[in-house]
Amino acid sequence: MVSKQGCPDCGKAEAEPCIRCLDCMPMDVVCGDCVVRRHRRTPLHRVQRWNGEFYERETLRGLGLAVQLGHGPGGKCGLPQASHKDFVVIHVNGIHLVNVNFCGCKRLDRHIQLLRFSWWPATPLQPQSAATFDVLKHFHLVTLQGKLNATDFYRALELHTDNTGLESVPDRLPNFMLMVREWRHIKAMKRAGRGHEEGGVDATEPGELAIKCPACPRPGVNIPVGGLPDDDPDQ
Repeated sequence: MVSKQGCPDCGKAEAEPCIRCLDCMPMDVVCGDCVVRRHRRTPLHRVQRWNGEFYERETLRGLGLAVQLGHGPGGKCGLPQASHKDFVVIHVNGIHLVNVNFCGCKRLDRHIQLLRFSWWPATPLQPQSAATFDVLKHFHLVTLQGKLNATDFYRALELHTDNTGLESVPDRLPNFMLMVREWRHIKAMKRAGRGHEEGGVDATEPGELAIKCPACPRPGVNIPVGGLPDDDPDQ
């Protein structure tokens, strides 16, 4: 129910409570300013606006929420740099247009700022789209277990964003497929411990990421360094 006595969160009588979040529990109906304040740490939640007859789709971007990278939630940057006006973020609950401000006071590359925010950039050069670590982890699991391909997964995210076909959803399928390949590559390198090697990823030889067979004889691991003697019965 929409309150007629002001916003129940901030208590302002003049603030009309007409916005609710589909991803927050409980699903309170509050004013636009309170929704923005509540979602500084969760800028990819889905919100709706009461228009007097029914709840229609609204966005946190449309309510004025901007993600400031390089600082804590709600922190102010002395030299904010606006991103592309249609910055796209792919998340498990859909595809979002987000207002993003990069930090210009710490002299960090933009793709590094996105990675520190757990958003994987589509490119290290002037990124205009990204995928959250959560959606990359989720796709990695469902494609390994259920053999779901990236195209069908992305189309499902498009339908999750708008299942009516009345709104235009940004097409970032090629970007998403590239980010998935990069994610898999980095995960494979990480699990093989390449970050602890002196040469790192660049020094990785072909076949070096393969899991060693525990049954195969390896000198110094499961057999003596010099090998087993010829008369050993365990050969």
